[in-house]
Amino acid sequence: MKYILMNIPMSKATHEGRKTNTRRPIKGVDGYEFESMAVNLRSGDKHAVFSNDGHIKQIKPKYQVGETIWVREPVKITNIINRPRHENSEVVFKYKADDKKEKIPLFKFERLKDSDGFLPKWLRNHKGIPNGCIKEMARIFLKVTNVIVERLQDISDEDIKKEGLDDDPRIVNCEIEGSITSPKVKREEYIILWNKTASK
Repeated sequence: MKYILMNIPMSKATHEGRKTNTRRPIKGVDGYEFESMAVNLRSGDKHAVFSNDGHIKQIKPKYQVGETIWVREPVKITNIINRPRHENSEVVFKYKADDKKEKIPLFKFERLKDSDGFLPKWLRNHKGIPNGCIKEMARIFLKVTNVIVERLQDISDEDIKKEGLDDDPRIVNCEIEGSITSPKVKREEYIILWNKTASK
C-alpha cells in the first residue's frame, strides 16, 4: 500500500474531514504541454499525456483511482515502556496534529534496526520520526476517487476550500489586507502556503 506525506496542518484538516483534495507537482514535463488523460483499457490505470514538438510523453500518476493510501503524518515518540519480556514492551507516541497519544508494540520497529542491530536514534531519544509515522501508526486511510491534471494557478475557489484551508491558522491569521472571506485573499494565501510547503 502506498503512502502520502502530509504536514501537520494538512494532516489535521484531513483527519477532521475538511481536506478532500490534494495537489502534487508532476516532474519531468518542463517544456511539454498537457494534452489529455488516457486510460489503459487493460489495467484501468490513468496516464497523463504531454506533447512537445511532436514528442509524446506519458506520465502515470503516483496514485490511481480506486487505490487506498495511508497518510504519513508527523508524530513524536514520547516514551518507551520496557517490560521484562521484550516482546511486550511498548512505544508511546503522539500525533502532532492533535496531540492524541497512542501505543504501539516495540517489536514493530525491529525492521528499522541498522546493521549493528540498533534501533533508530529518533526512537531511542524520544524524538519526532523523520518524514512522518510508520505504517503501523497510520490512522488516516484515503481512497482515491479521481485523478486530474491542471495548472496550479487554475485552482478554483471551491477547490481551495477542499484543500482544507478555511480554518488553517496561517490563513485565518494572515497579514494580507482584506477579509478572509474574500476569494482573492484565500487565493493569495493558498499561493503562499503552497510555496512554503512545496519548497520543503
